[in-house]
Amino acid sequence: MDFDEKYTEETYILFNEPRMHVVFIDDKGGSSTYHGINKRKHNLTAYRIDGGLMGANDGKQCDYGLYCKDLKELRLIELKGSDVDEAFKQLENTIKRLLDHSINSNTRVFARIVASKVKTPDIKTQTKIRLEKLLLARSGNLRYCSKKMKDIIS
Repeated sequence: MDFDEKYTEETYILFNEPRMHVVFIDDKGGSSTYHGINKRKHNLTAYRIDGGLMGANDGKQCDYGLYCKDLKELRLIELKGSDVDEAFKQLENTIKRLLDHSINSNTRVFARIVASKVKTPDIKTQTKIRLEKLLLARSGNLRYCSKKMKDIIS
């Protein structure tokens, strides 16, 4: 089954339409912003994951999900302060909880982290390595940056 067929509850769906631009802003007072650019105007479904699709009993999770049925792609988006390693854990937990065996294995999964501050240098922690392996198994990747991210949905 496709992701949008399993998760249909309107209480956690923010929109389901062909938007050219998708913007998520950190609603916890941070300065992180994700900007998805959908040039081909694919139909997108946006999910509130933290406090929506997943509850407090599900452990730590990312903030938003953005699903494109045409491309069979799911973007998991975390808007964070400065603890990027914690964001890796949240994304890993979200993937393990939401993408069970009932979801088509050909759904590509991408993880996006926009932090108010990213520590340098880029060090491969065990948490990051585990997340990257999960994403690679779903033909996706991990991107993270500081303050603002522009992400092309093609």
